[in-house]
Amino acid sequence: MKHKVAWKWVLLLGVLLLLIIYELNSLRQKEAAAPTPKVTVGAKKVEAYISQYEKEDTVTDFTYKKSEQKTYIVNPRSQIQVTFEDEPETVEITEVSRFLDEDIEELIVNGELNNRSGERDFIIRVKWEDQTAAVYNLHLNVKELVTYQELLAKEKDDYSMFCIAPDLKSQDLNSFNENNRILITTSHGTTSLEEAKKEYPELKLKSPSTFILFNYREEIYRSDNLSDFKTFIQSLKP
Repeated sequence: MKHKVAWKWVLLLGVLLLLIIYELNSLRQKEAAAPTPKVTVGAKKVEAYISQYEKEDTVTDFTYKKSEQKTYIVNPRSQIQVTFEDEPETVEITEVSRFLDEDIEELIVNGELNNRSGERDFIIRVKWEDQTAAVYNLHLNVKELVTYQELLAKEKDDYSMFCIAPDLKSQDLNSFNENNRILITTSHGTTSLEEAKKEYPELKLKSPSTFILFNYREEIYRSDNLSDFKTFIQSLKP
């Protein structure tokens, strides 16, 4: 009797194993059927991983491969380009970040990375004319090319400022946008020249009172006089 029960368990486990193998093979076949994108970030070829595929009202998820996905090191301000043999109707790239335990997606305009360094996750959503759709995951580690990269403006048409001013208050930083023709989207400041020199050696800071304006790519103006700094800002075209 005991042997019969044991054989029943063996048969049951065998059937379950066959079902698991069948399901994995089915997933692999569906993954192979999903269009493979050619993805480059700047001049670098990277791999985007299929996470969902929809065809003829059948949706297949591929989350089982998440642990195998690779993170690629790339430069800031690089262009993400996605192409397929069969040209899709739409391609949308968003960046996913966590805020208060929720995933927030931000559209990447023109597929261009901004200056923010570190590991970042992206979703590529693609749709074809026949209503076939696919979703891919892309994992990038954006390099810090210079120590002051965090001080650069985050987007192409923006400006940012950095100041060393022992007596400058936070409300003074916020007031820069009130009467200016350009938008300073981020402001950074410190009261210590020595701390700033250690943190941003490439800026070659010398004066205990320093005001620097950055655009998307580089420093564009520096002064140790607040009045001169404001005059320069007001001279810029929006």
